[in-house]
Amino acid sequence: MLKILPYSDKYADEYTLVSIWQALKEDALIEDVFHGEIKTLNEFIRFMVDSLMYIGLNDDNFMGAAWLYDIKGKRADIGFFFRKKYWKDPALIREAVSMFLDYCFNKLKFELLIGYLSSLNILNFAESAGFKRVGMIPQYFGNSDDAFIVQLNVVEFGKRVH
Repeated sequence: MLKILPYSDKYADEYTLVSIWQALKEDALIEDVFHGEIKTLNEFIRFMVDSLMYIGLNDDNFMGAAWLYDIKGKRADIGFFFRKKYWKDPALIREAVSMFLDYCFNKLKFELLIGYLSSLNILNFAESAGFKRVGMIPQYFGNSDDAFIVQLNVVEFGKRVH
């Protein structure tokens, strides 16, 4: 059974962020997810302190995390990752993302979510989840990686769901 839980005292203990960081390291995803901006556990913890983080579980096993950051009113930037062992099940990942987006728009009442993506694979996935590509910033991530900017607003999300 798929669950999306807020990172809070009710669902997480003092080791949860360490465990998530360890999962990122085990799957060699730190650079892909944070593009060199976060390199250590301490930097990760400091970043997440100012974010709204959610944890994805499949049959009570950690499958990934999503977070909202740079929140300004009803707008937020979004980031997420999934453990590599779940990549072979894109339908499950799509379901988790859809649940998270539903929570963002219908429970948290956000009106606009924005993502900065560094690969065409992630861009294609984001577009399949309803995000629209709205721009590109050359070499945004400090190396040769460009950033594809995507956004999803509450109206477009509502059209997609209904």
